[in-house]
Amino acid sequence: LEEVRAQPHLIYSSSIQAASDNAYGRSKNEGGRILNDWASKNGASLSLLVLPNVYGDGCKPHYNSVVATFCYQLTHGEKPRIFQDREVELIYINELTEYISRTIREDPRGVRSRRVLGTTTISVSELLSILEKFKECYFTKCIIPNLSNSFHANLYRVFLSYLDHEDISHSPLVQRDTRGELFEIIRLSEGGQLFCSITKPGEVRGNHYHTRKLERFCVLKGEAIIRQRKVGSSIVKEYPVSGKSPTTVEMPIFTIHNIENVGHEDLYTMFWCNEILDPKDTDTYFQKV
Repeated sequence: LEEVRAQPHLIYSSSIQAASDNAYGRSKNEGGRILNDWASKNGASLSLLVLPNVYGDGCKPHYNSVVATFCYQLTHGEKPRIFQDREVELIYINELTEYISRTIREDPRGVRSRRVLGTTTISVSELLSILEKFKECYFTKCIIPNLSNSFHANLYRVFLSYLDHEDISHSPLVQRDTRGELFEIIRLSEGGQLFCSITKPGEVRGNHYHTRKLERFCVLKGEAIIRQRKVGSSIVKEYPVSGKSPTTVEMPIFTIHNIENVGHEDLYTMFWCNEILDPKDTDTYFQKV
């Protein structure tokens, strides 16, 4: 920069480790000092960003990120070990790049040292516990964990990025009978499950009601009639549905319902239920519409 007489707004990625007496910390501290001297000497602008622990997909395991190391170990049959259980301050890579992007767009003024705050502070043992639950959900239970917490959602994205090629795909158990086929697509730890059916022409599914379970049907391909009748009532309501114009139909509780393939081709239907099927408590009571 001095050779070409350039004075850009320089952004330096430092670290909270700059305060530590180790090789990495000393190098970060010295780099910041050199750039600070350059900016002060030349009247240039310097934004020195002191970063917490950064995590994200693609990070090298067994290097400088405990998240990367744990994710790699848990997806490759290894047993993680905790050598020192302490709190770590974390920021997700997408959150950091947003911060850097805002810094670039700002009007630079002189030398500024900024402590970039992490978005989560968590103990190493708690972090490992969350990731171990992700492993159980993915490999054992085949369900998607609760991702309403943004930190958990970011962690889960990173966890999935370390899966081997052969672990990416799943083949659901297909239930077959005279009517056609039925199989799960998604199971959610909170929010239920999605499943799909293939029903042959003239066949009927359902003829039952629930006392607590909620369901929603959507025909993706084919022609069908969904019928509903309130328990204790003789009034039958019909909903013609078609894959040509996808429509969702709710199944209220205490409403007997069925779906009939009235077309000449296989009927493809997507179902959502707010509960994962429990064979010991199906909340399903058979009765014809």
